[in-house]
Amino acid sequence: TKGTQCPLSQEKGWSPWWIDKNHPHVTLFKSTQPNAPTPIEFYQRYVAPGAIDTPQSLTLVFSCGARFSVSRERILRHPIGYYKRLLAQVSKHKNPIQGFYLEAMWYDIFHPESLQSEKGPVCKMAAPPTEA
Repeated sequence: TKGTQCPLSQEKGWSPWWIDKNHPHVTLFKSTQPNAPTPIEFYQRYVAPGAIDTPQSLTLVFSCGARFSVSRERILRHPIGYYKRLLAQVSKHKNPIQGFYLEAMWYDIFHPESLQSEKGPVCKMAAPPTEA
């Protein structure tokens, strides 16, 4: 729906949690890009470098496939150097893990005043499953 960023049915509008310890983000990229930063390191270093007390565990709400729109005003909230540093991160490898990180971090890039690391997820979600 135009102008919304969360499912209209709130936590019921999301697909189920998908937790896979053998997902390529966990296994393949560690072997093919061993020097790449972890998601938290990438977030702290490139997405929210000025954030205070970024937790070591972070849940980010995002649109799968990086489908979103953003205004020019939002883009201009960061200097061009900020975007150049992000671009450099996805320019070092044919299929950089950092590109997958960005998919989950676009909201925080364009809403630095409302970082999910500081204010929590932008949308309501069902609680993640507990592991047995």
